Amino acid sequence: MANSKRLIRLAAPVVMDRVRFLLRDDFNDTLAAGGVHGTLATPGGRGTVAQKTRTVVDTAGDKLSITGGRLVSAGRTGAADPVLYYGPFTRVGGLTAKWLHRWVTARSAAGWTNVVPNPTNPAIGPMSFSGQLTTAYPNTATYNILATGIDYTVWATLFMAGGAVWVQGGAYTNPTLLWLEDSLFITAGNMYFYPQITTSTDCQIQSDNVQIDIVPGLATPAQLARVYIATPMNGVNYATVADAIHMLKFALPGSPSAGNKIELRYRYQDVDNYWTAYVIYNGGTSQWDFMVDEVLAGATTNKITVANVGAATLRKIVVVATGNTHYYWTEHTTYYERRGAVVTDADLITATEVGAWFNAGTTVNLGSYPRTWSL
Repeated sequence: MANSKRLIRLAAPVVMDRVRFLLRDDFNDTLAAGGVHGTLATPGGRGTVAQKTRTVVDTAGDKLSITGGRLVSAGRTGAADPVLYYGPFTRVGGLTAKWLHRWVTARSAAGWTNVVPNPTNPAIGPMSFSGQLTTAYPNTATYNILATGIDYTVWATLFMAGGAVWVQGGAYTNPTLLWLEDSLFITAGNMYFYPQITTSTDCQIQSDNVQIDIVPGLATPAQLARVYIATPMNGVNYATVADAIHMLKFALPGSPSAGNKIELRYRYQDVDNYWTAYVIYNGGTSQWDFMVDEVLAGATTNKITVANVGAATLRKIVVVATGNTHYYWTEHTTYYERRGAVVTDADLITATEVGAWFNAGTTVNLGSYPRTWSL
C-alpha cells in the first residue's frame, strides 16, 4: 500500500510546513502496541506540548501501534478502545484537521469533540465523522457511505458553532462536502481531535498525515457558501450550483392556518420548472407535514409526503442534491431527521437557482454550499 509523505495543503492560503502547523503527525516513528501513549507527534508543529502529545486508551495493550508509517488499530477491546487523541485545542473558527483515513474491516468514528479521554459515543462532537455522519447528522446508510479498503483524505473544520466535513477518495474524485452544520452543539471551550475512535466489534483502522491548523478561509459558513442570505425575501431566487447542500432556516408562525407553507425551491429553472421541499400546515390534523414536489411545465408531481414532522422543534429544511439523487432532512432543536426515501430523478439536473418561498412564518437564513471543492 502506497504511503506518501509529501506535504499536502489543508486549504489555501495556508503554507504547509512543519513550523506553520499547530500539529503534524506523519507516524514515521515505528512503535509497537503498548508503546504509543505519551509519545510526541512527528515532526510535531508549533502547538503546545499537550497538543502534540498522543494520548492513547488501549487497555489490552496490543491493539494500537505505529507501523508502516501509519497509525494502525488492529481490533477492538471495547467501545472507544483503542483510541488516540490530541489536545486540548482552543476552539476558534477555522480550526481544521486534515488526515488520511482507511477502514480495513469495519466502521469507526473520528473528528472533533470536547469529551476526553474516552468518548464512548462517536457522535458527541459538533462534527464527529464515521462511515456516515452520525446522530445529529444524517445516519442513514444510503447517504455518503464510505467504503472499506480505500484511503480517504478527510477535512473537518470547526466554526464557532458547527462545522463542515469534506472527503476525497474512492468515488469522490474531488474534495466533496459531506455535511455542514451552522448551529448545533458545542460552541466554545477545549476541543480534542481523534483521528480514529473504535466503534465496531471488529474495527481495524489506519490513519496517516494528521495536520491541524487554523484556516481563516474556513472560519464561518458564510465563507463556504455560494448563497448566504439572512432573512431572504419571499419569491427571490439566487444563483448557486446544481450539486449543492441547500439549507433554509425558519421560524414557524405561532398561530398557523391551513395551507401555510414554507418552501425551499432549488434547481429552479423558471416559474414552471423547479424542485421544492416544504413544510405545510394541515388544517385537518393541526400538524405540519413535510413534502417534496417536482414541477415540470407547470405540472406538479409529489415525490415525498411525511405527515406530522413536529412543530415544537422544527426549524430547518435541508436538501442535498448530487447528480440525479436528492436527499432530504428537517433539522430540529438538537437533531436532524431524514425525510422520505432517496429520490432518483435527472429532471432539471443542470438548473442552478435556489430560493425561499413562503406565506407564513419567518425565514432566518438561506444557505447553499457547493459539494465539490478545490481545497
